[in-house]
Amino acid sequence: MTARSLRNSLLGYKASADDELLTALQALDVDPTCEAQHSAVRVLDHAHRVARIFAANLQRRPHG
Repeated sequence: MTARSLRNSLLGYKASADDELLTALQALDVDPTCEAQHSAVRVLDHAHRVARIFAANLQRRPHG
């Protein structure tokens, strides 16, 4: 497997997981006091932060 095909495969898995997550989020109540919604926002925040760290590492930049 080439590095390119591995990268594309991994990004495909991530896109699929993101689609599943968005589908699950659409099923949540829009009530801001909903515990499930609060947990989902925390998970999304974590995923975003990890993605930013990963991007910074790929670019060999500090990420603080």
